Amino acid sequence: MSPDSVCNSTDLTVLLGIVSSAENSFARAAVRNSWASITLKNTNPEIRHIFLIGRSMNNSVNNMVKEENEIFNDILYGDFLDTYRNVTFKTVMLIQWFTQQCPHARFMVKVDDDVFLNTTGLLKVVTGKPSLEYKHWICLWGCIKNSYCVRDPTNKWFIPFRDYLYRTYPVYCLGAAYLISKDLVTSITPLTTSVPYIPIEDAYVGICVDKLNDNEITITDVLDSSNTSYQETFAIHGLGMDTFVDTWHFFNKGGNWT
Repeated sequence: MSPDSVCNSTDLTVLLGIVSSAENSFARAAVRNSWASITLKNTNPEIRHIFLIGRSMNNSVNNMVKEENEIFNDILYGDFLDTYRNVTFKTVMLIQWFTQQCPHARFMVKVDDDVFLNTTGLLKVVTGKPSLEYKHWICLWGCIKNSYCVRDPTNKWFIPFRDYLYRTYPVYCLGAAYLISKDLVTSITPLTTSVPYIPIEDAYVGICVDKLNDNEITITDVLDSSNTSYQETFAIHGLGMDTFVDTWHFFNKGGNWT
């Protein structure tokens, strides 16, 4: 199951890759009717969206997902169990699909379906800063540095030595929301077939970026108070999904994002 013609616009600036789960139809509806409505049901030439999900253990849920996609044609479906430990598969699926299917897009956004994204402000920023197209990774919900690898097997974020040998992870953007320039996505795509998967998807992307060993890559945290280039809030986490539509209308009637 793959969305047809989502990336067929030659003017495409941003693809929004929204990580969801098979059971989260309510969240997908809330997103479609709020911040993803800017894509105009994937007819906006500048910005489009897809949802990334895996296979449910409940066949009736899988059938409902197929019916949902027949209506909206915006779901990229992976043949793996939709579990927390498999979330990296969704991000890798997005990276590989973006590289293969979106030749005209300039940026890829990875965002979770429980995040409220300022898509209006985001599109304005990337169209106004051409320099961002060169080896940029923009952390919209924070940046993690010197994070220790968890070795406790009872911990949610446990990683065995066989999967990752080092004590700390490279710098990475928190997975709730980030933006990557096309050239950087293209560069890390081959690594996603060779770097061993770990179930911490944002750290995994950080490992791939680090393996490029390219000192021209820029990782920017928009939440860093010392960074004055970004005056708007781009991502809000913790809002109830039932407030997404009202929040979207509030901001688009002049509400303050700062």
